[in-house]
Amino acid sequence: MPTLSDISGQHWTDDPWNFRDDDYDLARPFGPVLQIIYQYGLQEYHLQRQLDHIKRLHQDGHDLTFRLTASPWENETELARRWAPIIRSLLPFGQRFQILNEVNDPIEGWLKTYQKAEDIYETWALNFLREIRRLVPEAKFGSTPMSPNFSDLTWYAAIPNLLAEADFFCCHVYWQYENWASPDAGQRYKRYLDLTNKDVFITEYADTTPNKSSREQATTCQLWLNTIANEQPRIRACHKFILASSNQLWKDQIIDSADLPLLLTKTQIEGEPPVEPTTITDARLINPALFAEWNASDGPDKAIRRAFARHFCQITKSTDPGILLDITDEAKEVVCDYTEILRPFFQGLKA
Repeated sequence: MPTLSDISGQHWTDDPWNFRDDDYDLARPFGPVLQIIYQYGLQEYHLQRQLDHIKRLHQDGHDLTFRLTASPWENETELARRWAPIIRSLLPFGQRFQILNEVNDPIEGWLKTYQKAEDIYETWALNFLREIRRLVPEAKFGSTPMSPNFSDLTWYAAIPNLLAEADFFCCHVYWQYENWASPDAGQRYKRYLDLTNKDVFITEYADTTPNKSSREQATTCQLWLNTIANEQPRIRACHKFILASSNQLWKDQIIDSADLPLLLTKTQIEGEPPVEPTTITDARLINPALFAEWNASDGPDKAIRRAFARHFCQITKSTDPGILLDITDEAKEVVCDYTEILRPFFQGLKA
């Protein structure tokens, strides 16, 4: 059974050029990350810029899934041949590739180009899948996830052969208000599980309730993630939409850095005593409330508190508090010297 830290992931920023250091820091505690490879990334300069960014995500230890993009008027065979060398260049960093995204969306998908697009999409996608698989047999290709808001089950019913031939199943889950537990909203993925016997990747999920605070969103997402971790062994990853974005449409779906650790924290089962963390190897140790208070506090050690707070995501899988990523040797020594200051933050920290 995959653990919560195995499946809880992030959907990377939708801005393909502005890769901020802060975004890497925010993503670092999460294993699964979905990265969009944009259509204009087929140009050499753009591809190299994205490749440099992907290498950095890979170096941070993320389990990467890539989303391929295309326009509905492109010839599927020619497109596969153009994508093939790019996919080969990405294989050292991740082997999973999602074929397109929410083609049933009336604004962003195929419906804006074709009426009854569900009747023609499977033929296009199968032709693309078979050609790209012939050219790059080492890669794994996932089916197209549908928007749950626009006749998703009708579209899935129209692509049975694509679902059968894809290596894994992709889907999206969204809810509002307290409907994270509703069979028609947050639990809609259970209907999707009936469509496939393959591993499932929820490549987008979010609580999209208007005017909901970051902490409230993180709390409902935490409850939702824990039900999956406890009950659904076939779901291999859940990518929270969205880590960061310059698009004002998505600003309400960005969870604040102080609240992100909730997405890696187990909820307490009624009747069981709380689990006390004993090692720093698990990002679930982070107490978001304590982190916010601790990071903002004044005092003679304020500078080291803030310095360490910026890098708390960078703890390696080690019990040595001096082993940090991207921090100077001098800073490592300072962290070791301040073990007692850090102890309330990382319980069980060993000097």
